[in-house]
Amino acid sequence: LVRCDHETMTLRQFERAQQVLHRHDGAGGIARAAQEQHLAARPGMRGHRVQVRQVAVGADAIEVDRFGAGLILAAGQMLMAGAIALIGIFPNYQTLLLLMLLAGIGNAVFHPANYAILAECVAGQRTGRAFSIHTFGGYAGSAVAPILVITITGWTNWPTALIVMGSLGMLHAILIFAQRQL
Repeated sequence: LVRCDHETMTLRQFERAQQVLHRHDGAGGIARAAQEQHLAARPGMRGHRVQVRQVAVGADAIEVDRFGAGLILAAGQMLMAGAIALIGIFPNYQTLLLLMLLAGIGNAVFHPANYAILAECVAGQRTGRAFSIHTFGGYAGSAVAPILVITITGWTNWPTALIVMGSLGMLHAILIFAQRQL
């Protein structure tokens, strides 16, 4: 068990939360691919998202210290998931650029917030294991996202798949906010 002064969670629960966070980040990759195919957008857009994300990570680390990891994590998840859902609602290139900027900013909070939670909640002798589970959960979530989006797209279409994934991400953000203790 991971024990904080005010909450207890299993490492498995933490891993599952990490998978969900990265699953919605992976949906952004599907959004980019679908938009590039649909709108013949420039493929260099991903590089812009990565640059914005790297700049935002430093600012987000400051906000985690100021407002608490749980609140910043929930806000970042809501921002990213909302942007993904809105890409499905407004499928045009100009909107895609703005929404991917917002998704990148939302995504940038995950590591500063998660590391703050791990640092506070995990005993020193279990830190390596906790960080390993954190990393594995992120990769597992990123691997599952394309499968989910492609499956939903097969049943409906890509905008609907993004709306569904974004909506699930926003629901997850609400759950994070409701249960936040940090």
